[in-house]
Amino acid sequence: MIGLNGGFRHMVSKRPDLELCVLEEAEIIEANPTAFKAPWIKEVRVGAYQQCDEAAQVARAWHADAPFDVVLPGMEYAVRPAYGLAREWGLGEPGDGATRACTDKLLLRQVARAAGVAQPRYAEAASVDDAKAFFEGRPIVLKPSNRRASVGVIRVDTIDEIKSAWREMTTAGEGFRTVGRELAWRYQCEEYIDGPEISVESVVFRGEVLFENITAKRTVGGRYFTEIGHVTPAPVDDRQRRLILDKVHRLLTAMDVVSGVFHSEWRISDGVPHLVECAARPPGDLIPELIRRSQGVDLYEAFVDVLAGQRPALRTNLRSVTAVQFFRPPAGKFVELRGEEALRNSPYVFDYEVNLQSGQQVPDFSNSWQRAGYFALECPDGAVLASEIEVLNRGLEFIVE
Repeated sequence: MIGLNGGFRHMVSKRPDLELCVLEEAEIIEANPTAFKAPWIKEVRVGAYQQCDEAAQVARAWHADAPFDVVLPGMEYAVRPAYGLAREWGLGEPGDGATRACTDKLLLRQVARAAGVAQPRYAEAASVDDAKAFFEGRPIVLKPSNRRASVGVIRVDTIDEIKSAWREMTTAGEGFRTVGRELAWRYQCEEYIDGPEISVESVVFRGEVLFENITAKRTVGGRYFTEIGHVTPAPVDDRQRRLILDKVHRLLTAMDVVSGVFHSEWRISDGVPHLVECAARPPGDLIPELIRRSQGVDLYEAFVDVLAGQRPALRTNLRSVTAVQFFRPPAGKFVELRGEEALRNSPYVFDYEVNLQSGQQVPDFSNSWQRAGYFALECPDGAVLASEIEVLNRGLEFIVE
């Protein structure tokens, strides 16, 4: 695994036939050394992979000593390095076309346009003037073409907002999650598309789609697009499901997908799914755990299996509805969370986390790294889920100064 992802812990821990080796950036290890000493990790080596080839050299020497069966990315910035090595060694991977399209949002737009997949008007942008030239009086979105977690993605409603939004986009950071050396980012403008949002999680083995799930999601709204809630499976009827999955299949075919797990995001506008973006890896935000609990399919396990050249037996067994909701405390200095006992005592909450310390300034939710925590539930049906979320939200109170 290039770039550690703790979401794989449960799957690796229960599979005695697997040994996980991790290749990670030195700066990221130094920022969180405890995470890399976990018992489910066999060995950790250091190598630079964020827009750098050093990790590939380290991995080649490692592979020569003890050949790997699977190379996978734990994080978005490791996608190209990981699959490049897999391709070099003749191991399972999504295919060069899919890897490139899923790590370059501008290229993805070009591929989707050629395939006839609905999407917003778009253009590459290298300056404020480019963004102003793109603006036609309706809301647009400024976004990096090769970043992650909604970092630097900003809605603009008037031409006068473009200069400050451009500055904010181009100076956005990720703290310890990216390295200190200079990294190259590209940018694009897109027409803003309104409507409900969904994601689709697809497991593909040698070109065949073995499993698909539709997740409903909510974002923070306003200027930003940070995700604040997911429900799976999404409450869509059969007609909507067929329409959505038809567009997903068209996209996967256009990208020449081979094997892997894909997480595509869509907005439904006037009943038509419009592509937002697509990743060639499992999603974050606890979505794999939501799917595992609601349908009995482990995306992480399926991911490893298809990359290992093994066809997984994925039998969907819809047994519950699951959700994760991220906290939205008001702006200010965090004092305490009242009503936390409701989370501990709920028969439906299986996980929760508060990411604020007393005295800490509440983040602005401009990207996924800025969230304040979450709670995750498993309920017998959608009605119980909606009721329990309402009860919990009423009982929770963030005290801020």
